[in-house]
Amino acid sequence: MVVDSSQSYWVTNSYGTSYREVYHKKFLAAICSLSYQLKNLNISAGNSIVYSDLGLFPAYMIPIFFYKAVDHSVNSGIDNMNSQMFFDISSRQIKNLHLYATLFIDELSIPRIFRKDEWNFLSYKAGFRVSNFPGCKPVIYN
Repeated sequence: MVVDSSQSYWVTNSYGTSYREVYHKKFLAAICSLSYQLKNLNISAGNSIVYSDLGLFPAYMIPIFFYKAVDHSVNSGIDNMNSQMFFDISSRQIKNLHLYATLFIDELSIPRIFRKDEWNFLSYKAGFRVSNFPGCKPVIYN
């Protein structure tokens, strides 16, 4: 919802005068570029980007590219787009138990790791689910 002020305009009609806001087009590209599937264990990693001003950009359709590197090459010297990375692990190696964890990194910057008053944006989720637990039978009501 970013207004493109150079494309927006005032319009007058029978209802009065109003401002017609034209928004920047946004595009999203995402890929799960690394995925290991062992017996009952899935590990994956990937990256995504939200971008504008380029239209449908072919470099973001190549499944082996790291989008942050492409962004820094294409948009060198200007404010870059919004790129993310994610890592996911899912384990069903213990019977009746599903363990999972996800790490999502938004706008990673290596220099910010070492600066006291700056940070990278991280999100994580971890959890478990028990199903068909031994000794527990579903209750059936008639």
